[in-house]
Amino acid sequence: MSRDASGGAEGGELDGLRRALAFGLASAFFFIALWFLPLVQVSKIGLERELLLGGLGSAIAAQDMRWLGRFVDFCVVLAPAAALAALLAVTLAALLRRPFPGWRAGVALVHFGARWAMLEVLLLAILLSFLKIGALADARFGEGFYALAAAVVFLLLGMQAFDGGAVRSRLEAGAEKAEGAVPRHGGSEAVALALLISAAAALLPANLLPMMEMNIAGQRSADTIFGGVVLLLHEGMWGIGLIVFIASFVVPIGKLAGLAYLLWQARRAGEDGRGMRLHRWLDFIGRWSMLDILLIGLLSGLIQFHELANVRPGPAAPAFAAAVVLTILAVEAFPLSALQRRTASHSS
Repeated sequence: MSRDASGGAEGGELDGLRRALAFGLASAFFFIALWFLPLVQVSKIGLERELLLGGLGSAIAAQDMRWLGRFVDFCVVLAPAAALAALLAVTLAALLRRPFPGWRAGVALVHFGARWAMLEVLLLAILLSFLKIGALADARFGEGFYALAAAVVFLLLGMQAFDGGAVRSRLEAGAEKAEGAVPRHGGSEAVALALLISAAAALLPANLLPMMEMNIAGQRSADTIFGGVVLLLHEGMWGIGLIVFIASFVVPIGKLAGLAYLLWQARRAGEDGRGMRLHRWLDFIGRWSMLDILLIGLLSGLIQFHELANVRPGPAAPAFAAAVVLTILAVEAFPLSALQRRTASHSS
């Protein structure tokens, strides 16, 4: 490579790292602000409530669902914080060419945190919650909602600009320059199949038991996922009903069907690239099934007005969250090498 070409490539790497650092710093600023600013504020007959980012998981835990609350905290607090901290640390180290102990783990943590951080799902859940809360109380966006929107935008831009290969090439003097994103180590079709079966089993109670329980002026109701969608459609909320139906019913079933197809595809010759594209798509949509859980968490934290109105997660919520986790892990456990091996054998 000529000096001009190598200099241009290095300049491109530096520009990408600088953008990742700048966007990461901006996202971290707004993310920290979320701890002090309310996301949503509601009022009913003189009673007021507000919800901060740190109170979302606690609101679910307070309904005798401690582990579900902790998992929500992991998705909207710990995973984003880990992704941002690792992004800033390894990007700055790469710009300064000063590796620190554990920097490789930091690169892996960026990708891990990005996969499990669900701030954008929370943002959509807040928007949808307004349509539901409107029938129960007066609601308004808090300052934290706008900080959340800014944190999401800058985090997505930072992750897009982040180049793990550039970080490794600068911190290891090109020893791993040929590598792209953090590779998937190991993986097993048997593990993926076991997780797939477990997810399918968890979806049974998730769809048969009530997902959310409401008490409005002494009238109690408990809706399953499908029952809740039908209720939204009956109330004329076609938009939110369609979104909830897609996120809570179509996407989980689609992930199971898609992963089953990948496992079948890995055992036959002639893989033509569709399996690889499907795997990337399943990896992308995995987090969006958490929309229903975060929506219920918001309603549980905000609609607590004693006997006037209160909302709590139903027994299906932990099962549904478990199904979401199991499908994400199943996609992660699926060995891409199985598809690549079939492609290579077919081409030869």
